[in-house]
Amino acid sequence: MLSSAPTRYEIVSCNSVGDEPPQKPAKLPEVIILAFDDEQSDDIEDVAKRFGEAGTKVLLLLTRSDESLFDRAAQVLTDGFLVLDQMTTEILDESLQKAASGDVVIPPSIAGRLLARRRNGQSQPRLVLPELTPRERQALQLLVGGLSNKQIAARLRISQHGAKRLVANLLAKLNCRNRTMAASMALQYKLVEQDASTHQ
Repeated sequence: MLSSAPTRYEIVSCNSVGDEPPQKPAKLPEVIILAFDDEQSDDIEDVAKRFGEAGTKVLLLLTRSDESLFDRAAQVLTDGFLVLDQMTTEILDESLQKAASGDVVIPPSIAGRLLARRRNGQSQPRLVLPELTPRERQALQLLVGGLSNKQIAARLRISQHGAKRLVANLLAKLNCRNRTMAASMALQYKLVEQDASTHQ
């Protein structure tokens, strides 16, 4: 799929989840895709953490459309998700571009599942969270909609530095390691309006 994608990529494959990220920043991959299944979930979580801390964007490729598998994958330090049986060349190319630019990658099927849980009252009890400022709530709603810091800045009519600071404050207050976890938490615990994920 990558070889036939509109965007040209330099592709490196690894056979072992124990492979360490390169030590020199110039050799770090911009995005890494990790296949996620039941058998190696603990190993994958460790690899995702190491690459993420090294500055690489991490996408988890779920090997099946399974709710329990996604629940486990949502605990991993990652920048988004791909679903194997929904993969096309176009989706893969778009997802890599979004991840590289700092956007959250959440397939419509997963976003829909999270919203369905909310509608059916299947989400966990709402967390006791620090109070968010009106600006932080606006930024969270846009973040859930998949907007990048640049897009959030444009929508809120603030600088990109200001948008970056808002997002950083949100991650700290929500105790989330990345944007994906913050978006998932916002949907799961009803921290944004019902149609927040549709804002573009």
